[in-house]
Amino acid sequence: MADLSGLFGGGFDATQVEPRADYSAMPAGVYPVVLEKTEGKNTKSGQGWYVAFTFVIVDGKFKGRKLWDNVNFCNPNEDCVKMAHKTLGEMCRAMGVKKVERDTDELVGLTCLARVKVREDRNEIAEYLSYDQWAAKQGEQAKAPAGPAMTPPQNETAPPAATAAPPTAPAAGFTPPWKK
Repeated sequence: MADLSGLFGGGFDATQVEPRADYSAMPAGVYPVVLEKTEGKNTKSGQGWYVAFTFVIVDGKFKGRKLWDNVNFCNPNEDCVKMAHKTLGEMCRAMGVKKVERDTDELVGLTCLARVKVREDRNEIAEYLSYDQWAAKQGEQAKAPAGPAMTPPQNETAPPAATAAPPTAPAAGFTPPWKK
């Protein structure tokens, strides 16, 4: 039993609480997003680590909804690590960033487009695109994506001029920055 009287000062009145928002899967489409947060985490098996990227849709009907992408950079499966490098590269290009100097937090606050698909009643980011990349795929000059999303503000800061070398797997004994 859980006594709620002390928590709510005399009981819980359900008529005074807003119903939960509908967080069912959004339609597949291209959505403007801003990277809100990055967080390094260990895998459940304890044999690797990944970066959890949290994005927020910045315009359109689903403004404010969040999307997540877990990118596994340290894993016994080499193909998984290669996919992580490709995903981060795609994300950086979409945001206009050529090189991440030290930390994924350097990307926080930058915008891009996320092509979202529905998989098993959940949303999944299938691709990251810049506005120019999206326009090229459409065969037109840059314009807002059609469908459920609208045009977000462009990134205001210029990306670093240096070009990035392809990421490499962490050396043996590597300690992720959040563990130091």
